[in-house]
Amino acid sequence: MIEFKSDIWPVCNEFSKLWAVKTEELSDVSKEPPIIIGGRDRATNARFFVQKAEGANTYKFSNTNLGDIGTKPGGWLGAPELILTNDTAKTLLVKFKKVDDITTATTSTSLSLVDKLRLRMFPFY
Repeated sequence: MIEFKSDIWPVCNEFSKLWAVKTEELSDVSKEPPIIIGGRDRATNARFFVQKAEGANTYKFSNTNLGDIGTKPGGWLGAPELILTNDTAKTLLVKFKKVDDITTATTSTSLSLVDKLRLRMFPFY
């Protein structure tokens, strides 16, 4: 699952922020259905995984058996729109960088390695 988190969206806690493929358009992947916010936990259209791509610390997101997450120019000031695509030229690549998080930098042994390790992604297209 991929969750949209933003400090500028703190008042909308009642809505799901999980990514999902818009199911109404899922029947024909060649039409590149959009990725939306509003997915349900464990739903098929909200299952994504991270795959290694070419380059150091470079990865891509894929939906199980359907395709990769990519981008195309959107309608709002040309900002990129996330889509499900099989076109490698449109695939969204991200780099992950380890960041220091003051809230997890404790000496407590109660936190697991997963809890202590925080990654931040930087998309590029």
